[in-house]
Amino acid sequence: MADTPSAIIPVPQDLYVHLSERKMNFARYELRREPYFAFSAFNLQRRMSLRANLKEVCATEAILQTPTRRVQVLVENGKPIAIPLTDFREEDCQKIYQYSIGSIEGRNIFYDIIAPAGIVLLFSVDKSVCKAMEDTFGTEVHYLSSLTPVVKHFTTKPLSGEFPTRLFIYLHETTADMLLLSENRPLCINSCFVQSSTDVAYYALGMLRNFVASPAEATIHIVADEAPQREAACTELKKYAPRVYAVHPSAEFHRNPVTMAEGITYDLVNLLLP
Repeated sequence: MADTPSAIIPVPQDLYVHLSERKMNFARYELRREPYFAFSAFNLQRRMSLRANLKEVCATEAILQTPTRRVQVLVENGKPIAIPLTDFREEDCQKIYQYSIGSIEGRNIFYDIIAPAGIVLLFSVDKSVCKAMEDTFGTEVHYLSSLTPVVKHFTTKPLSGEFPTRLFIYLHETTADMLLLSENRPLCINSCFVQSSTDVAYYALGMLRNFVASPAEATIHIVADEAPQREAACTELKKYAPRVYAVHPSAEFHRNPVTMAEGITYDLVNLLLP
């Protein structure tokens, strides 16, 4: 008797790309009765152009061998700035961004509306990056700031305890994204270049001192793409603040398989698991 062929599981046609200066991560995810999830990490060859890197990865990575209907690109270090949602006018984006950042020659300006936080994030992507992505995939491409899913997640986390002021720190590569909340209202958002846990503490304590009388009046929550970086930052900040907590993505998302993929970044987890 011939074997009954196994059911073919359709591959989601939406592709998620996380792009940083060092890596490209690719994911396909779809929530079904049995969720579909595939993930692949690729280290960028710094001596090659992004277009050449994309050509190589498209030829070698299985996740890219199926049809793609839409691509969402999560962009790290897009020089994001936040403006109040109440002040947002689409026609002013370029003018505000240029005033804040300086020259925008050779860059495309995008924005993400983060309604739970009451803000809009303006960010930019090099035009050559956009063209390489769009030429490679030949389909609809959307760009998001890597801050967007993280800010959405932090601003919707319920309060616990008696301290309404919370500082969330997300460490990735050489960047610390910091979001200070009063209850769920953003007080300050900043991204800092950091090389050590001392740098993280310096910027975190500086932000707290600008908005609260003492670090003792806030809770600090730290998450990182690399566990040693998270633990080092927690150890350093505990010297100055009494309530410092490490965030473990696998526990936070109830050990969802997405969080267990080796090399997946916290911002991509938050994009896939709203």
